[in-house]
Amino acid sequence: MSESTRDSELSYLAEKVRNAEILEEPFVHLEIRDFLRADHLGAVLSDSQISGAVHKNLTGYQISPHPDRRHKCMTLLLTLNQDDSVAEYGCYTHLLRFKKEYEYIYDFWDRHEEIERNWVPWEWCETRKTIQTNNTMLVFPPSNRSLHAVRLDYPHTKSQRTVLRGTIHYTERAQRPYLPNKYKDLEKLRPGEGRLMGAARLWSLMRRRQG
Repeated sequence: MSESTRDSELSYLAEKVRNAEILEEPFVHLEIRDFLRADHLGAVLSDSQISGAVHKNLTGYQISPHPDRRHKCMTLLLTLNQDDSVAEYGCYTHLLRFKKEYEYIYDFWDRHEEIERNWVPWEWCETRKTIQTNNTMLVFPPSNRSLHAVRLDYPHTKSQRTVLRGTIHYTERAQRPYLPNKYKDLEKLRPGEGRLMGAARLWSLMRRRQG
């Protein structure tokens, strides 16, 4: 299976299926909205800032380790498979952290809030926990340390990994145009490799790329 950092195309949105919109209900339920109110999140919520979709991930799907983008203030992932069989094939979410030699990225993300967080290669990380139980909701506020990922290789003709994905976004006032980057940019910062690029120089490169 490819180690690509790109999201695989082998996933489809169940919202394209007739009447699938009813499955978004868990993310807009009044009790959940109350729990996620502004004084809990430090953000003012409105209907347009809660998005939900149903994904069925087929074999070959992967999304490499990433902490989620900075405009997200809460991520909700509800695993709702037909049965427990897909878990036998490793069809679950990985919660990861950087290996010691890549922990410098935490510091870079901490010091440069103007730079977007992005996907990184699997081999830079190690899995600390997996979410394997069916009918389980994973809820977390994205941060510089909320690395998570999925990669699948299983017989999807019998049953598919089904995830109800919800996202709560910061208000427009809290958003700003973050500088884009690629994982190879982060590798240039790696110390002890004879190719260290100063953070200021990398920041300047990203600014020129954006312009």
